[in-house]
Amino acid sequence: MVELPVAKRLVSRNPAVMRYEPSTNLLRLVLLLSGSRMGLTLDEMAAQLEVGRRTAERLRDQLATLFPGLAYTDDDSRVRRWRLPPGMLPPVPPPPTMLATLEGLARDLSTQSDSARAADLRDAAASLRATPPPACARCCRPHGFSRQNRISRR
Repeated sequence: MVELPVAKRLVSRNPAVMRYEPSTNLLRLVLLLSGSRMGLTLDEMAAQLEVGRRTAERLRDQLATLFPGLAYTDDDSRVRRWRLPPGMLPPVPPPPTMLATLEGLARDLSTQSDSARAADLRDAAASLRATPPPACARCCRPHGFSRQNRISRR
């Protein structure tokens, strides 16, 4: 009897590892489209996400089901640009790595005697750090606010 080779399945060495790339790309696309005034073409989406055009189309289609307000416009050269209108997305806090990068760049600019740009980066990092995550904003009291000094509305 001749034994035929069995097709090997791609199995991760660590079964606890999950692939987050598709969901990460979808979230990145949401942020890109909500932060773009003119919108992005499919080719620009693919380039920003480092994926193929067909993958960008699938991500855009998935986004359209999640965000019915996804809008597009056709420019003069008949190129379609997609964007999420303002207000469709709640405020998203920046990841700590982004803040660390801004602060590191500010330090580098300070050593290069570019103090004005370094100050701008430090201010941007402080502004981003001051934006509380939505869950924290709902449950935290402002500084100095306690049950004793709360105004009763009876």
